[in-house]
Amino acid sequence: MAKNQLSKYLHYIDKASPEWSRSCLYTLLFNSQVRYAGLSGIRIEEWNSSNAKVSIKNRWRVQNHIGGVHACAMSLLAETATGIVFGRNVPDSHIPLIQSMKVSYLKRSTGDLTAVAFLSDEEVGSSMNSCVQLVYIY
Repeated sequence: MAKNQLSKYLHYIDKASPEWSRSCLYTLLFNSQVRYAGLSGIRIEEWNSSNAKVSIKNRWRVQNHIGGVHACAMSLLAETATGIVFGRNVPDSHIPLIQSMKVSYLKRSTGDLTAVAFLSDEEVGSSMNSCVQLVYIY
């Protein structure tokens, strides 16, 4: 059973569209509501109730002065991954809002980036009042 309106839309996409088109449909749905993600070129590769995989291409619009993906774009990628997996599970009576974010940059980025966010089975089944999430960007 869908937890919220977003889950209902995603359920319709999953049921009514072939698998090869879902990534494009997820991306269009998300970027129509979060315009900055669309402007930056965020693409949703996978999206279900327990995980999300999003990517961004290293292109001029999101590059820094040394030709890598800008730190802000990397943060946007991480926030998008956590936000969409969390947003799919939060009830309509709640507003998903980030409280804090800690980003540790380990090395200079080269090429395109992908972020993956996970929720455990307990977190998916919980009331989603608080949730610890890790995002891996590679």
